[in-house]
Amino acid sequence: MAEAPFKLSKALLAGLGVYALWLAALAWLAWTSPGGVVVRAQLQAAPAVVIGRVVPDGAGGWQVRILERLKPVSQEDWLRLLHDSTRQQRESKKPPANGKSQDHDQIAAEGGETEVYLPIVGIERSPGWQGTGDYLLALVPPQGGKPWRIAPAVVYPGVFTQADDHRPVYPATPSIRRQAYSALSR
Repeated sequence: MAEAPFKLSKALLAGLGVYALWLAALAWLAWTSPGGVVVRAQLQAAPAVVIGRVVPDGAGGWQVRILERLKPVSQEDWLRLLHDSTRQQRESKKPPANGKSQDHDQIAAEGGETEVYLPIVGIERSPGWQGTGDYLLALVPPQGGKPWRIAPAVVYPGVFTQADDHRPVYPATPSIRRQAYSALSR
């Protein structure tokens, strides 16, 4: 009787089985992993971090309705930031981008609360932009006549991005919210 060209030993079969399980585990992790990863340094460096609904402003641009404020935490600091940004906008020689006299609108809502709408410039060029919807936004207030804009992600030496000006936005999914809460709680 002729012998087989090689015999599969039990150790080799066990190794192939473990390898197949490892590949299956990696495939499962890739399938169930979160869709996006928040740049923690961007959130920590930004003066304002909000979860907001981005909608058209009626003049060809975009505005965000603040749904939840994550940073600054206190109402006093938030109002100071809005007041300072409005003052800077008035003192600048340039008219506001949306043609309004201030850099945010406040609309009275039910229950005496105030809804805040901020005009956002350049959001459609940001990585992660998917059109109208709810987003986690790291914001920079108006300075030097510039309107509200997305904060740049901090780029470390040796890290290359596809764009010179990397300002990502994040769809407000449960995973993104958890990452933001974790990044800002430290």
